[in-house]
Amino acid sequence: MLRHTKTFAILALAASGFAAPVHAQTALNVYGPGGPGPAMQEAAKTFGATNAMTVNVTAGPTAQWVEKAKQDADIIFSGAENMFTDFAKALPGAFE
Repeated sequence: MLRHTKTFAILALAASGFAAPVHAQTALNVYGPGGPGPAMQEAAKTFGATNAMTVNVTAGPTAQWVEKAKQDADIIFSGAENMFTDFAKALPGAFE
């Protein structure tokens, strides 16, 4: 399970370049639930080192990070596809 989570986390960070070119940023702000948080931290460290940038990962209950994410989130990750319904309600207009 952890290997799959790491792969998903790495793919999520790599895909961020499509939303905002990596070369145009020196830092990424990443938010999501606590469950996949450790894998996202590990993937962020590797991605950041490879791309010479800082990746700030905030993980935990949505209520703890949603207001900050509204201001500066580059990436929102999820532990499960159905969680994005709740994220869409908490972050209206942030993504389609």
